[in-house]
Amino acid sequence: MGAPEISIPGVEVLEELGRGTHNTVFRARRQGRYYAIKVPNVATVQEPGDGVTARFLKEAVALARVRHPSLPAVMEVGHAGRLPFIIMELVAGETLAERLRRGPLEEERVIDLGAQLAEALAKIHEAGLVHRDIKPQNILFDSMTGGVRLIDFGFVENSTSRAASLSLPTEVSPPSTADVQSDLRALGSVLFHCATGAVPFVDIDPRPFLERVEQGTDRRPRLSRPFSNVLSRVLIGAGETYYDARSFSGELRELSCNESDTGARSPSRSSEIPLLGRQRELERLRA
Repeated sequence: MGAPEISIPGVEVLEELGRGTHNTVFRARRQGRYYAIKVPNVATVQEPGDGVTARFLKEAVALARVRHPSLPAVMEVGHAGRLPFIIMELVAGETLAERLRRGPLEEERVIDLGAQLAEALAKIHEAGLVHRDIKPQNILFDSMTGGVRLIDFGFVENSTSRAASLSLPTEVSPPSTADVQSDLRALGSVLFHCATGAVPFVDIDPRPFLERVEQGTDRRPRLSRPFSNVLSRVLIGAGETYYDARSFSGELRELSCNESDTGARSPSRSSEIPLLGRQRELERLRA
């Protein structure tokens, strides 16, 4: 699709990158550098002072104050005629959806990815916002830094009053409201998908599945008991659920540290190979 009818001084708006229910993102160029520009869909904008425009600008300004390595930086928030816009860092790389076409990820990588994203969500929620569209298509592996990035915010305040009219995440069984808990469940759904190759509540019921995988009776990649317990808590409320992203990220970080410690204690394969023909050198090393 072509560029929208939007004119921003000093900015050349190029091709469309993606379109959602409420917003559209375009690639743009300014002073030789490329950026992403997000605008609300024209059909939803009536006048400069209408509710959609005012809410978009208010939430864009709030997001501009959020800083985290897993979030794209906001460069500018403004208004072009009756259309508000936000200029953001353009992140290039492979999406998680593209990566998952090649199969599940290793558990250690899934846990680290989840911890990074949960920490980013904590920053978003503490700013009074929710993402509401967490799915593999909106998660990027940054080709420059190698880190994971959460993109394409839905710009919805943490409120239940407008929830009935909002589209819901595709990675999770539809919650009753677009709130903090739905963000956490959607992230848990993404992590389940990464580790097993299946989308919970869509491809499979996670309740019996988590039990089978944990016991090793399912042919899909096996999950460790601690990580299976974390997924059970965030997806189906088993035991004490997570009330905020900060506690979720903290537990994932703890799991990551435990796995690293276990790996450090495990003997490497190379240490089991004898130094054939070098017995004298070996004895001197042991002395």
